[in-house]
Amino acid sequence: MAAYAALLSVTSLIDQIQNHPCSPPITLDENDILVASLSTSITCLREFLESYYSISRIEESSGELTERLERRIADVAYAAADLIESHIHDQASGIEIDDHFDENLHQVIDHMSSIAMETKEKQLQYQHLIINDSFERPAPSTGLKSTSMVGFDDVFNEVLDKLMADQSNRRIIPIVGMGGIGKTTLASNAYENQSVVQHFDVRSWVVVSQDYDVRDILSKVLVDLNKGERGEMLRKVSEEEVGEKVHKSLFGRRYLIVLDDMWSIQVWNKISRYFVENNNRSRIIITTRLSNVASELSHNKVVMDFLDDQKSWNLLCNVVFGGSETCPSELEESGRKIAMDCKGLPLSIIVMGGILVKSTQTRKDWEFIADKLNLSIALEREEHCLQILRTSFDHLPVHLKPCFLYLGIFAEDKEIKTSNLVKLLVAEGFVKPIFGKSMELAAEEYIMDLVDRNLVLATVIGSTGKPKVCIVHDLVRDLCIREAERQRFLCVARKSNLSVPQGIDGHRRVAIHRSTLKDEHLLLVLDALRPASRVHSVMCDIIGVFPRPPSRTLRILNLTNRNSLDSRQSEWFFEDVLRSVNLRFLAFNPHLSREFSFSSSIYLLWNLQTLIINKDFLTPFEIWKMPQLKHVKVTRLCLPDPPSNGHVLANLQTLSCVINFKCDEAVVKRIPNIRRLKIAYGDVLKGGWSKNYYLSNLGRLQKLESFSCWFSLSTNSPSRSDCFQKISFPESLVKLEAYSSPFSWEEITTNIGALPHLQVLKLKFGVRGREWNLVDGKFRSLRFLLIHGVRLKHWTAESQQFPRLERISLAQLYELKEIPLGIGDAPKLRSIDMEYCHDSVVISAQEILDEQDELGNAGGLKVRVLAPLARRFVELRPNTAVDLDL
Repeated sequence: MAAYAALLSVTSLIDQIQNHPCSPPITLDENDILVASLSTSITCLREFLESYYSISRIEESSGELTERLERRIADVAYAAADLIESHIHDQASGIEIDDHFDENLHQVIDHMSSIAMETKEKQLQYQHLIINDSFERPAPSTGLKSTSMVGFDDVFNEVLDKLMADQSNRRIIPIVGMGGIGKTTLASNAYENQSVVQHFDVRSWVVVSQDYDVRDILSKVLVDLNKGERGEMLRKVSEEEVGEKVHKSLFGRRYLIVLDDMWSIQVWNKISRYFVENNNRSRIIITTRLSNVASELSHNKVVMDFLDDQKSWNLLCNVVFGGSETCPSELEESGRKIAMDCKGLPLSIIVMGGILVKSTQTRKDWEFIADKLNLSIALEREEHCLQILRTSFDHLPVHLKPCFLYLGIFAEDKEIKTSNLVKLLVAEGFVKPIFGKSMELAAEEYIMDLVDRNLVLATVIGSTGKPKVCIVHDLVRDLCIREAERQRFLCVARKSNLSVPQGIDGHRRVAIHRSTLKDEHLLLVLDALRPASRVHSVMCDIIGVFPRPPSRTLRILNLTNRNSLDSRQSEWFFEDVLRSVNLRFLAFNPHLSREFSFSSSIYLLWNLQTLIINKDFLTPFEIWKMPQLKHVKVTRLCLPDPPSNGHVLANLQTLSCVINFKCDEAVVKRIPNIRRLKIAYGDVLKGGWSKNYYLSNLGRLQKLESFSCWFSLSTNSPSRSDCFQKISFPESLVKLEAYSSPFSWEEITTNIGALPHLQVLKLKFGVRGREWNLVDGKFRSLRFLLIHGVRLKHWTAESQQFPRLERISLAQLYELKEIPLGIGDAPKLRSIDMEYCHDSVVISAQEILDEQDELGNAGGLKVRVLAPLARRFVELRPNTAVDLDL
């Protein structure tokens, strides 16, 4: 909701100014009384919105907050932020200062105070309704959501039969049904089915969507078929050439291709000639919402209809109780009513299940949800689904609503990196401070809450068990955009809103996506982002387009496209960036032919928190004057030595990737709270091995959780071992990645194995020695172990030496004889993956699986080996002969 987000945002701005480690371009000390009055009014309005929306979600009699009042709250909060940020900009830019700043700020405060008094009167009218908010009860994180086919078993079996049928000719299997019916889930379950995986030589999954690009579709297929193919290189190849590569890659191979979310038969007509007819039972699954498209593709389509009442109830119970519990009898009546009102639409049922999981699961709560849901059942089916999704939005706690609406700023079918989303939410000012927690941790909890409510799907879980990548369903995104644009919270640029008054200018956040705009509309977008506008955030992914947004109030500039900057563009682009002194988040991907650096004026970006650059970056000395920096991610970062009187970068959490990082005492003192550090060393890089890098000081970084280090493969530098023999790590370390490391197996066991909190260890290339003998008392917290490309020959270990180990990944271990048999008894081991390992390693893994089967434990352990010719993993079965020709 726009009003609450605006209040949080201006609060964040005031906090940044008052708590800045050094003097920003503006101070509010001379206006203490005004600022105190402003903060009081903001707090009053924020508490009003928090209490109002808590009540309105559980008591129908609380009434509706008028849109006019909420609009007034948003406008006055934006006015306060604009006034302060414009004043900051003018002071930093040397522009003549407005003598009426205090007067204008006083008027804004008076306006805000009058609204606050009005809301106090409203609070008194329903103060007696304030009760415990049952929807705030925390629920445990569930990670990846189940893609259960509850209610669709017969349809799922139908698809499997069509995939495995004996007909030798290439066959198309269209799956048709409305949005949210479960087409993608059905296709995904079939695609990942083990018998299907083993049946086909190669597989590929491509999302088509309404605004498709033929070359992008073919490129994705080619990358899936040939894992070594680099997607970025295909951008330089014509559509016809990519298609021919696909044709050659499919020739003679039994393939399965999934084309998800197809809206037009034209796209199939353009790409079908590249999918060769091998007469070997190849199959193509196409999901679509359009029956006519399915009919034109094949008469043998699979139709997904709505679930009946019983199947709807079964699915709802599966979502809420996980299949391990039954629904309490006192909840069944209202629960069945909720399931019935979802009209058999799985997406609706799953989202409603997310609401019920978050409730206290009492009869009163479920009856209230059932009654409120009943208001929407007269709508058309897809609109009905959106209305149900709207119900889930209404039931969100107020602090989650801005975060949910913000998801609309990402492109359709966009895979969203959770780490970037966290940074954006913090930079936008949407995260409410929580005592004892960093803003980033609070934002992670916000995202996990949305995942738990089935509004966001976590598609990739990282090695530490947290969501790494998430996506938003098309219908959920549609709801985000509808509600966000209605509240003037954000705008997705389209032809329809570019030429109308207040089309873009009236919104605080603008998304510019190639999927919603044609080339001829770009000038309208660039014209709409004129200097006088009040846009706070711009996201653009259109190749070759660098919008010049207003500099006075800009906080977020997120250019996710991979562009080429010529010398003229780079000159004005960097000038514009440095004029945007209120920037908090800056991300761009320049393809300049040289290294580049901002001028020394970069320190004027007094509030910059995140800097992401996909290019080698020569950091100016003045970066040590930017104490608000939290995250710096650059392809290769040349970091200058800090000045003797530099500021402490107390907020810095991420630094990646620093070339020949010098960890001397001066640096350690200036980054005391670093959590993620990625560094690289080598004589092939600048600086060679001549410097002393003081890596023994790493152990003094007591907040460090994730450390990644790349070392040169060269062994010709005599000082190499001297530089790294005294390396140490802090006990706080959770994740360690070492590439071409100088460590021996004994050092890994003795030093790294002693780290009490280490959960993830990745060793790639260069470990010294051929034998690894584990000892007791080491690696007590390790959950994931990856060993890749090392010359390991003998490995001994017992089960008690890995008490928490869950996953093992082994690759390119050509000399290793076997996996220690005792590892199979590790109490929490769930998977072993092998790629390009010696045959004896695969045989030893099979023996581990067989032994676990004899002990009755094999069901919990999965062992997979890469089949090089088929370029896919094959799961081994207990007591089955190993096919070493995989």
